[in-house]
Amino acid sequence: MRKLFLFIVTCLIFFVAPFGFAKNKDINTINLYDAPHAGAKVVAKINPSHRLIPIFRQKGWIKVGNPINGNIGWVNKKEYHQALNKLIKQQNKISSTYVQVTSNNGKETITAYENGKKLNKMQAKKLYKKMRHQQQLERRHFHRMWKRWHRYFNQNMFDMNNEMLPMQPMIVVVNEKK
Repeated sequence: MRKLFLFIVTCLIFFVAPFGFAKNKDINTINLYDAPHAGAKVVAKINPSHRLIPIFRQKGWIKVGNPINGNIGWVNKKEYHQALNKLIKQQNKISSTYVQVTSNNGKETITAYENGKKLNKMQAKKLYKKMRHQQQLERRHFHRMWKRWHRYFNQNMFDMNNEMLPMQPMIVVVNEKK
């Protein structure tokens, strides 16, 4: 049972965490200038992950619109592509985590590795605790989703039954000719 738990947690961390839980704090910003040259006034700082709308290109500069706040200005094409490539590299980093919990005479021993490096006992315990907490959060989230789906399904079945079954009895009047 414990091995199954560790396998599931490891899979969740390896496959889910990079997409849903990783928060990048080292995102570079690029300057949005009011004119297409480096000495121009900086109007704003832009996160390269935000979608910009290109308006015009001019010798290594791109006039862009920022749909988030409506700012319009110029970005240095080289600076923008460097920041974007750095962001993509940061997001594509692959990490591996391995945690093994063994029990001997009621005493748990936690062994953990991150990216091939063995963690000390304190770090391993902290990682294991974090993984268990994440698992609990995911379990609660899936349970809430299931309850919502179940409620939605039941409501739709109720509505469908009400549409299919008449609410009042039908009265048929038959005229008999004698």
